[in-house]
Amino acid sequence: MRIGFIGFGNMAHAIASGIIEQGLVAKEDVIAFDPLESQVTNFKYNVLLSKSTLQVASEAKFVFFCVKPQMLEEAAKSLAGNIGGDTVIISIMAGVTTERLSALLKTDRPIIRVMPNTPLMIGKGCTAVARPDGISDEDFTFAFSVFNSIGYAFELPESKINEIIPVNGSSPAAIYYFAKLFSDNAKKHGIDYDTALKAFCHTLIGSAQMMLDSGKDVDTLIEMVCSKGGTTLAMLDAFKEKYFEGAVSSGFDACVKRAYELGK
Repeated sequence: MRIGFIGFGNMAHAIASGIIEQGLVAKEDVIAFDPLESQVTNFKYNVLLSKSTLQVASEAKFVFFCVKPQMLEEAAKSLAGNIGGDTVIISIMAGVTTERLSALLKTDRPIIRVMPNTPLMIGKGCTAVARPDGISDEDFTFAFSVFNSIGYAFELPESKINEIIPVNGSSPAAIYYFAKLFSDNAKKHGIDYDTALKAFCHTLIGSAQMMLDSGKDVDTLIEMVCSKGGTTLAMLDAFKEKYFEGAVSSGFDACVKRAYELGK
């Protein structure tokens, strides 16, 4: 069984690495096309270089669409009406519905829409996977296992894929931004930036593990850190005074809105 990639940037590299390293397919059975050939030839595994999107679609059982949404129409041109009868398409494109992709490709083959995130690149990804109608259990299980092998995967209806983007797809950038703000402020108070950043990251890892494993809800965990008249409450109160919750809500809504705009 051959796996194909149309677009071979960072996310595609992460997915291909997981497939190969988990033994789902051999590197000789991975074929990739990218307008910038060095994206394929410089990849750490010696996968097959394709000269066209049509070659990928004709040779691969599973075809991963990993192009930017803005480049979709150009990438789909040569494929319209040329998707094989047993091909399964997997799209990681933000905002692009399976209905739109099916129309561009002129195919009624099932399309699995997913929303991954960049921690896939270190095997710690979190991916929402939408199961389409008409796909076999075997094909969906394989596709799901790809993302579960490089992190955590969960099923979600396609109608909610845009809404999950702020939660898993875009949130790593928000987390990095938050880490930078804390580290920048630590530096203002005389603490070395790198020391503060490392401390924040380890605190984040431990806090996330507590949310996953402690069995306690988030409000209870917050209360466990706070004491009346203490430093933590002072910080949280200051956040509220500066409308932190409103800023997060606005960012969340803007992210979802942009996903729908990209899909038009």
